[in-house]
Amino acid sequence: LHTWMQRRSRLLAELDELLAAAAWPLIEEAERVLTISRSSAVAAVLESAWRRGWRGETVVFDGSAAGGGADQAARLVEKMSGVHSQPDATMTGWFAGAGVRVLTGADAVSPRRVVNVCGTRMLLELASSRSVPAIVVADSGKDLPDDEIDELLTESPEAVERGAGRRWPIFEAAPFVLVTDRIRE
Repeated sequence: LHTWMQRRSRLLAELDELLAAAAWPLIEEAERVLTISRSSAVAAVLESAWRRGWRGETVVFDGSAAGGGADQAARLVEKMSGVHSQPDATMTGWFAGAGVRVLTGADAVSPRRVVNVCGTRMLLELASSRSVPAIVVADSGKDLPDDEIDELLTESPEAVERGAGRRWPIFEAAPFVLVTDRIRE
């Protein structure tokens, strides 16, 4: 157990750079990256790309009320330009043009599904329907068997807003077949 913990600690110390380096070939030629919610892995990839000279546009969709998309955009704009914070309802318009990539994080990944904030499935489905590459960046520590993903989804907290019936799960699953590339360390 001690050796495993030491290895995991070393990996976590290097994780951002490992993920960024693995994602760079997929982001390098992008003119626009579409992402959703708050993800430290996505931020690491985009900030590293910026330091490497990438000057594309980044659009961060909100995700659910708990998703933190506006917070993610605010943090990114401190380190790079061309960042837009947008509500999920505007997703379709941002797919116009060439060189678009979707880049999301994940809270859990299995061979069949990706779990992330509500709104991720819609973003991945739009990417698939438009033949836009969809990249999920998540370290191997987020790999779970499907029965544990079922449990995670069953126990997902809910977002609640004022209004009749405005309650929904914060997390959702999307079919892994919508993902064109999985980035891990």
